[in-house]
Amino acid sequence: VLAKSGTTGDVSAYLAAYTFYQVPHGLLAVSIMTTMMPELSSSAAQHDLDELARKFRLGLRYIILLMLPAAVAFVALAQPMVGVLVRGGFHPHDAAVTADTLQALSIGLVAFSVYLYALRGFYALADTRTPFLVNAIENGLNVALALALFPSLGVQGLALAWTGAYSVAAILALVMLHRRMPKPVDAVVGATTVRALIAGVALAIVASPLAAAIGRETANRALVATAAATVAGGIAYVVVLAVLRAPELRSLFSSLRRAPAPLDV
Repeated sequence: VLAKSGTTGDVSAYLAAYTFYQVPHGLLAVSIMTTMMPELSSSAAQHDLDELARKFRLGLRYIILLMLPAAVAFVALAQPMVGVLVRGGFHPHDAAVTADTLQALSIGLVAFSVYLYALRGFYALADTRTPFLVNAIENGLNVALALALFPSLGVQGLALAWTGAYSVAAILALVMLHRRMPKPVDAVVGATTVRALIAGVALAIVASPLAAAIGRETANRALVATAAATVAGGIAYVVVLAVLRAPELRSLFSSLRRAPAPLDV
């Protein structure tokens, strides 16, 4: 049940939820985009579109594999995560609104990161017109959805508008990118997504009951619940990926050992 919104404090709640939301994107997705951009630009400059598409798909697979568990964790653990903030001037009502808003935002976290990564494909091709058009469509849709949803849902409606707009924009960007390079999304990307979804379900199954068992009655207990559930859920995610023999996981671990393993692409 959504916490009733509409107070001035809900503005702060929305900003707090957005801050949570941006952390995995900034730490993980942006890092991948920054790493891949020179590679994409190099292949585009050489007019090697097949290699450009291969590198693009590689980055896309990493983004999906890393951002999906973050989204699942936010949806499953938003209440205890935000419960950590219940102290001082941050009251239980603010926490409830923030958690609901974070969950609504997190549904579109993967799409948001995929969208911004897809724009890098256009930039590598020295195409700034298409990103401008897609951005305009996204902004217009975001405003329209916000106007439709805010009266009944408040700040959660704004979060759902954000999620809906970026989900549509991500699909549109990938469709338009397909006109510029061969297969920016292929069966291998689909297989990565399926494996990540299965592992994400395992994460939620482990993390949610554990967090509920620990409880969030106080800020300290919410902190313990968040930490324990995040670690346990993360382990479950990695274990399931290992069982499913995700090549991206092997490559990531190899990279940590400074000996990157090639991906099957």
